Amino acid sequence: MVTYTAAKNLALVANSSYVGTWDVPTNSNWSIVDDSLGGQTTIALTNAPVVLSAAQYQCATMFLTGAISANIAITFPAVGSYYTVFNLTSNTSAFTITLQTTVAGGRSIGLPPADPTDIMTDGTNVRFHNLSHVGTYWDYAGSSVPAWVSACTIPPYLNCDGTSFSSATYPILATILGGTTLPDARGRARSVLNQTTSRLLSTKNGVDGETLLAGGGGTTTLSSINLPNTSFPVTDPGHTHIERVDNGGSGTTSIGPAQVTMFVNATLSGTVPTGSGTTGITVASGGSGTAVQLATPTYIGGLTLIRAA
Repeated sequence: MVTYTAAKNLALVANSSYVGTWDVPTNSNWSIVDDSLGGQTTIALTNAPVVLSAAQYQCATMFLTGAISANIAITFPAVGSYYTVFNLTSNTSAFTITLQTTVAGGRSIGLPPADPTDIMTDGTNVRFHNLSHVGTYWDYAGSSVPAWVSACTIPPYLNCDGTSFSSATYPILATILGGTTLPDARGRARSVLNQTTSRLLSTKNGVDGETLLAGGGGTTTLSSINLPNTSFPVTDPGHTHIERVDNGGSGTTSIGPAQVTMFVNATLSGTVPTGSGTTGITVASGGSGTAVQLATPTYIGGLTLIRAA
């Protein structure tokens, strides 16, 4: 009598069975072992779900091909094992492939496109095998969370948008962050904690570099090199304006910055040359002050996500 192992369907031959023909189950077993260690199978997908056959799930590596036209579920047997799966299908931006077991209510995962993905099954759940550690960041060039991430029963990555998450679903992440609020990376550059260096201070830079997930910055305080004197009246420090005083009908007289007191939202005061005509100050040309740059040259790269589960 022959029985079979649960995971790879290897033949367990009873004592005195296959007398004189012991090579039949033994050779079959070694073929299965060989497939489990290095066997490959190619599965062409279209728009229908797939339940893996023994010949397919006994292989260590699976290549998924085809132009998929619907969301597709691939079902593994309710046994534990490891696999490397290549998603080489097209139309993955419109449709997703999920991996699950035959056990209802088990955990399933979405399959990333293009790259080989290491997975494991425990008889009930399917999990990723070699993703980055929980709490690490993933800079993603797209403008929205990838569809394969959202297709997972428990998404392994969350968008760093400052929203809240469940500590019951993501307990390790909650411990790392010290709460259930995600970092808010939207429109912000990321810096490392000061670690007692005092390089980023809320009083100086607008962001507290000693506090995890603190946000701020984005403003600047103009100094004396960017502005004239900060008191009123404001003395022109030497911009390339040309000030002229109407000298009573006898032409104009150019005078330097030290001789002219300029005001903001105020009327002229002080002494100017007088004559028989109207007295006033006109500015003949624009200035050449120094621009204040609030951001270094920047490109917008997409999203920052955090490994959550």
